[in-house]
Amino acid sequence: MKPLLLHIPDDRYDDLVPLIQKSRNIKIPVLQQFAIEQKVASGEISIDLMTPTSPGIFSRFNRLWVRSQIFPASKLLHTLVLQKLRDPQFIPSIKFGAGMVLLPLFLLIQALLIGYISGMWLIAPLYLALVLGGMWMFKD
Repeated sequence: MKPLLLHIPDDRYDDLVPLIQKSRNIKIPVLQQFAIEQKVASGEISIDLMTPTSPGIFSRFNRLWVRSQIFPASKLLHTLVLQKLRDPQFIPSIKFGAGMVLLPLFLLIQALLIGYISGMWLIAPLYLALVLGGMWMFKD
């Protein structure tokens, strides 16, 4: 079972745990992350996290865009449904199900509003294609 778990020796625990926790902020595939953490824990390699990395402009813009799109639906869901739940265990399931229904509905309403306001209905499917293409392209 040891190859499946991250084993940190007791004598190096206080030094390695903060480094490993900081390294988890770096976005790499989980299996690569685990392999690196195992090598660090065994002493094969060391990691230097002193050099700060900043996300690119597209990554920042994508996060702002997604947050601006999710906020209204999230606020509505919280006000109407989540405050009335007695068992908090169901909150993630309800958020996931609501996201599957509300996000496409929200994007469709946005596209129709853009087409209506501009008077050019060909912009609506173009908007949907661009938004969905951007979501696919910038997925983390």
